[in-house]
Amino acid sequence: NQESNQWFQAQLRSMAGEAARSYLTERRIGSELTAQFGLGLALPGWENLSQYLISQLDFVRQHPDSLVTAGLANPRTEGQGYYDRFRNRLIVPIYDEQGKVVAFGGRVLSAEDKPKYLNSPETAVYIKSKVLYGLYQAKESIRQTHTAIVMEGYFDVIAAHWAGMTQAVGSCGTALT
Repeated sequence: NQESNQWFQAQLRSMAGEAARSYLTERRIGSELTAQFGLGLALPGWENLSQYLISQLDFVRQHPDSLVTAGLANPRTEGQGYYDRFRNRLIVPIYDEQGKVVAFGGRVLSAEDKPKYLNSPETAVYIKSKVLYGLYQAKESIRQTHTAIVMEGYFDVIAAHWAGMTQAVGSCGTALT
């Protein structure tokens, strides 16, 4: 997940990331918030991330099924191999409270792509009901204020931080109990 996140971030900074950076600018998410929340970009194409990880990581090269286990790829229904789960999307990494990337959310950049949001499935390191989006970024503010503001979505949390409410976090599941 960490290597994937670094790749996503590099794509956002590249020439291919220009439209995604414009989208972020329109939403008032500047480079500081982009870096703070580790935002990135999944390029269009079926195997960009998968091929990169296979070329860079011996473990993935030897165990390509680990891409599926990590929620980064899906098995092909016809033939062999895998295709990237996240394609042509703004990528929002989800960190655990220690700052390790455990999952991703992807938001479409064009209206014709569906679904609007695509999230990592639950994995051994990501259980939605046990993770609050933005907790890693908000935990110091929560300690200082003894307050947490629970929001609905990734961009709600980021917008709250932009507005100075740095104790904002978001639920990763659809239900709160």
